Amino acid sequence: MKNTNTFKAIFFGISPVLSLPMVFYGVYKKSRFCMNLVVVLYGLMSFLYVPFLSNDRARYIERYEIFSGASFGEFLAYLELRPDFLFHSLIYLFAKLGIPLQFLLMGITMFTVRMLFWTFELITQRYGIRNISNNAFFLSFVLILLSIGLQDIFSGIRFYFACSFVLAGFNFAFFLQKKLKAFLLLLVAATIHFSTFIFVPILGMLLLFPNAKRLYQGMLIGSIAFMFVPESVVYALINTLTPFQQYTGKVSLYTENQDFIQRGITEGSQNYIYVYLSSIAWSFVMYPYILFTLKRKSFFRYPLYLILSIVDILYVYTTIYSRYMLFVRFIFVFMIIDEYFRYKKKKVLYFTLGFLIIHLIIEIIKLRYNITESFFNKEMFSMIFTFFKRVTSRDFLIN
Repeated sequence: MKNTNTFKAIFFGISPVLSLPMVFYGVYKKSRFCMNLVVVLYGLMSFLYVPFLSNDRARYIERYEIFSGASFGEFLAYLELRPDFLFHSLIYLFAKLGIPLQFLLMGITMFTVRMLFWTFELITQRYGIRNISNNAFFLSFVLILLSIGLQDIFSGIRFYFACSFVLAGFNFAFFLQKKLKAFLLLLVAATIHFSTFIFVPILGMLLLFPNAKRLYQGMLIGSIAFMFVPESVVYALINTLTPFQQYTGKVSLYTENQDFIQRGITEGSQNYIYVYLSSIAWSFVMYPYILFTLKRKSFFRYPLYLILSIVDILYVYTTIYSRYMLFVRFIFVFMIIDEYFRYKKKKVLYFTLGFLIIHLIIEIIKLRYNITESFFNKEMFSMIFTFFKRVTSRDFLIN
């Protein structure tokens, strides 16, 4: 086995692209080593990714270049009104050490993907990996890959990074029964992206009331009504529930200036609407499925119910809603996988796969210029060249 893995690692190092059939065949055979090679593959792609000028990743690169010449006092002034400081601190640290930002973003991407695979491994351990067929294992693995948004993992890195700590916290709380570590991980997540603080009280409620089935079901059903509540009412509620001025300012930024649908209407473009709908199309499977299978038992159902009961309230604000739905998508996918192993029913899995494939195709079309510029080169073909590539603000693509 060690010799086989050594060969796979060498082949992968020579050419990640040519080794893909070998890697995915290894995943089909339930090889954890090959799953880790997929993690590295995502890291390499993140390392080489070239963003558009308007992308979040472009802002990170610009900040890295600014931080290179900034004093510590100037950096502290920059953080003064930011409740989420950890990611920016890492950028500052790498800038001062002279380490290319690409290595930080690569590491974050790998950590994020690894947390998803770790959750999958914990699920398979519950049912016994030997009791799961190769087909079921691989199909579930593909579903997880499709749940990872390309733009989110390569450009909107910070929110995914925070979500990976939230997911790790949930794993420690429910799989490993280590509650203190779980809360610490969720607090770390909040220092990376302010919006993930909402999962701290969610986890607390789940631990305090682990068997409150009817409560969570009622909250879920009741929250769906908020999808029809006027914006003014929802915004007033958000202001009431937001305890810190920094958070209120952030909420205002998303609710007043950066709404997908409003931006599309203002600019006279329907593309924003299409992109938004494609990003949440999988939820057209989720809502009917969970409502028609309320009596089913699953490891992820109560967390999903409670998270949705809060996220649904924000439905009128498409930017905020779609962002939280990125994490909901992971929880829903893991719930499907868990119930697939338990009940052996494939229909909902196939339907979700179909919607996620459609979303992937739309993302590839949308990111075609980024993909061509980033991955169709010798740096992607062979790791011999990969780490010589530098992506700076001079390389940004123009919309």
